[in-house]
Amino acid sequence: MLGYKLFASGLNTLSVAAIVLDVNAAVSAAGTNQATATTLTNTLNGVTTAAAGSGVVLYAASAGDCQIVYNGGRTR
Repeated sequence: MLGYKLFASGLNTLSVAAIVLDVNAAVSAAGTNQATATTLTNTLNGVTTAAAGSGVVLYAASAGDCQIVYNGGRTR
Protein backbone atom coordinates (compact mmCIF):
# COMPACT_ATOMS: atom_id res chain seq x y z
CA MET A 1 0.00 0.00 0.00
CA LEU A 2 1.34 3.41 -0.88
CA GLY A 3 1.39 6.32 1.54
CA TYR A 4 -1.05 8.57 -0.30
CA LYS A 5 -3.84 6.11 0.41
CA LEU A 6 -3.31 6.50 4.15
CA PHE A 7 -2.48 10.21 4.25
CA ALA A 8 -5.86 10.83 2.66
CA SER A 9 -7.50 9.09 5.63
CA GLY A 10 -5.88 11.55 8.06
CA LEU A 11 -3.24 9.30 9.64
CA ASN A 12 -0.03 10.96 10.79
CA THR A 13 3.35 10.41 9.15
CA LEU A 14 4.71 7.90 11.70
CA SER A 15 1.59 5.75 11.49
CA VAL A 16 1.74 5.74 7.70
CA ALA A 17 5.44 4.80 7.70
CA ALA A 18 4.72 1.83 9.97
CA ILE A 19 1.98 0.55 7.67
CA VAL A 20 3.23 1.15 4.14
CA LEU A 21 6.37 -0.94 4.19
CA ASP A 22 4.76 -3.73 2.17
CA VAL A 23 6.94 -6.11 0.20
CA ASN A 24 6.67 -8.08 -3.03
CA ALA A 25 9.81 -10.20 -3.18
CA ALA A 26 8.91 -12.06 -6.39
CA VAL A 27 8.20 -9.57 -9.18
CA SER A 28 8.53 -10.71 -12.79
CA ALA A 29 9.44 -8.04 -15.33
CA ALA A 30 7.27 -8.11 -18.45
CA GLY A 31 6.41 -6.22 -21.60
CA THR A 32 8.55 -4.46 -24.16
CA ASN A 33 7.68 -0.81 -23.38
CA GLN A 34 6.28 1.33 -20.54
CA ALA A 35 2.68 0.58 -21.49
CA THR A 36 3.15 -3.19 -21.19
CA ALA A 37 5.78 -3.37 -18.41
CA THR A 38 4.94 -4.73 -14.97
CA THR A 39 3.64 -1.95 -12.69
CA LEU A 40 5.21 -2.00 -9.23
CA THR A 41 2.56 -1.47 -6.54
CA ASN A 42 4.49 -2.24 -3.35
CA THR A 43 6.95 -0.18 -1.33
CA LEU A 44 9.74 -2.78 -1.54
CA ASN A 45 9.98 -4.70 -4.82
CA GLY A 46 12.34 -7.57 -5.56
CA VAL A 47 12.51 -8.31 -9.29
CA THR A 48 13.41 -12.00 -9.57
CA THR A 49 12.72 -12.63 -13.26
CA ALA A 50 13.76 -10.22 -16.01
CA ALA A 51 14.04 -11.45 -19.58
CA ALA A 52 16.03 -9.34 -22.05
CA GLY A 53 13.90 -6.42 -23.22
CA SER A 54 11.37 -6.66 -20.37
CA GLY A 55 10.89 -4.14 -17.59
CA VAL A 56 9.00 -2.64 -14.68
CA VAL A 57 7.34 0.75 -14.14
CA LEU A 58 7.19 2.64 -10.85
CA TYR A 59 3.75 3.48 -9.51
CA ALA A 60 2.61 7.07 -10.13
CA ALA A 61 3.46 8.19 -6.61
CA SER A 62 2.25 11.12 -4.54
CA ALA A 63 4.20 13.34 -2.16
CA GLY A 64 5.62 11.25 0.68
CA ASP A 65 5.66 7.97 -1.25
CA CYS A 66 8.79 5.90 -1.73
CA GLN A 67 9.48 2.77 -3.75
CA ILE A 68 12.60 0.63 -3.62
CA VAL A 69 13.46 -1.81 -6.41
CA TYR A 70 16.04 -4.58 -6.22
CA ASN A 71 16.97 -6.11 -9.58
CA GLY A 72 17.77 -9.72 -8.74
CA GLY A 73 16.77 -10.95 -12.19
CA ARG A 74 19.10 -8.89 -14.33
CA THR A 75 20.20 -10.20 -17.70
CA ARG A 76 23.61 -9.83 -19.27
